[in-house]
Amino acid sequence: MVPAPASQAPPRAACPELHLPPPLPGIVAAVGEDELRWLCLRLAEALQAGPLAAVWQLEVDEFSDLAGELAELVVHGLAGRQRQRAVIAWVRLWGRHGPLELDEGQRQSWLGLWSGQLQRVPLPAYLARPLVRWMEALTAQWVQPGAATVLAFPRASPG
Repeated sequence: MVPAPASQAPPRAACPELHLPPPLPGIVAAVGEDELRWLCLRLAEALQAGPLAAVWQLEVDEFSDLAGELAELVVHGLAGRQRQRAVIAWVRLWGRHGPLELDEGQRQSWLGLWSGQLQRVPLPAYLARPLVRWMEALTAQWVQPGAATVLAFPRASPG
């Protein structure tokens, strides 16, 4: 057996299981899937420009792919009827972009930016609050107490 060249990265660990919060199909119907996708794309842009700028140093095409998969994860996770599509988006994020180093401060920035995006659209508070809580539950699993690196998520991989 010939050893792999030193320039090749070691194999990546298996994709961790995604634990989706309970779906909110009524909110998806009220807000609309397209509007939710738009919110997720704006969130990804804000994260890349701000608290995750050092982590999300991606080419335009790579970033578009990452933001699109994030939108699919959120929309299908919220909708509930095709949650397997959210899991597929999660696996694609892991496979294409690798791990994201996310600490509690970055998570709080993520949640603040998500709340800000929700304020940009005409949503009654009774719809916005559950969306914020849903994102809190989704991102909580990505941060381990005392750890700065936790979430297998976006970093460009060769290929």
